[in-house]
Amino acid sequence: MKAESHSHAIGCCDHADRSGRLSWLFTGSAFVIAAYAGDLLYPDNPMAAEISAVIGALLLAAPIVWSAVRDLFRGELHMDAPVAIAVLSALALGDFRTAGIVAFFMLLALVIETQTAKGAHGAIEALIRLTPAMARRILPAGKSEEIPASALVVGDRIRLLPGDSVPADGELILGQTTLNEATIT
Repeated sequence: MKAESHSHAIGCCDHADRSGRLSWLFTGSAFVIAAYAGDLLYPDNPMAAEISAVIGALLLAAPIVWSAVRDLFRGELHMDAPVAIAVLSALALGDFRTAGIVAFFMLLALVIETQTAKGAHGAIEALIRLTPAMARRILPAGKSEEIPASALVVGDRIRLLPGDSVPADGELILGQTTLNEATIT
């Protein structure tokens, strides 16, 4: 079995289904919270609180266990697997509130992780859009020709006009300028 890094490509996997995960998160956590509230409000009826804890724990555990099992069948190992073991252990011991809380924090972390990755992908895509597709290569005679920036090779000289974005890494040879360095790596 191989352990791999987790892909965060937009739409890469079931983890990208943020709304579905949020539904599990809110519904399951409502049942776990209701279990704690039931203990406080109805101490004479612990069965209702326990049933609520079981439902909440199962709702919160289901997507984690499903993801861990699916990944294991694919020969992959991610953080879902040890969390699924912890949650299933707590369920087996009858500690439904603990199982629900562990699963809650795991799902919450996945929601935050997905949002963070989505934001990073958006920022990278915006930077890529800032990179110009064309460049003005200076020919030996001093004139310039417009070519795709991807056709530039080491040693090419290019002409930048005011307001241009820099199509490639390089060194300023003649003149002076100010640059927006957002796309320079």
